[in-house]
Amino acid sequence: MVKYEKKDFYEIKADPEKNRLYLSILGHWTSPEEVPDYVEHFKKAVDILKPGLTSYTLIEDAKPPKLSVQGLHKANQKYVNAKGITKTGVVLAGKGIGKILQKVTLAVVGKLSGLDQKIFETEEEAIVWLDE
Repeated sequence: MVKYEKKDFYEIKADPEKNRLYLSILGHWTSPEEVPDYVEHFKKAVDILKPGLTSYTLIEDAKPPKLSVQGLHKANQKYVNAKGITKTGVVLAGKGIGKILQKVTLAVVGKLSGLDQKIFETEEEAIVWLDE
């Protein structure tokens, strides 16, 4: 497994054996400048994998991202789509209204990028679905 990270902001892992990308969004990003290497790290991880890859994403932020940060995610989603992703399982750590807003944001950004995502309550549920 190959790992990229920026402490307190994200962790990205690529597992060539499972042909899976693991992305953890940690904390609330206020601007793209906080994560200058995020897109580069994401692309490097995806480039290790083959078409037909799957993706597990954990979003620990309790609030939806700002519009400028949504642009980073949209760009990454378009990139992984072009690389042949087949499934994306997402776990949201937020609660209440924050979780509802996260779901809406995911739906909008996913629609704009063309990425099909399924939301799960637990990592275990997402992994089982991705392994099917």
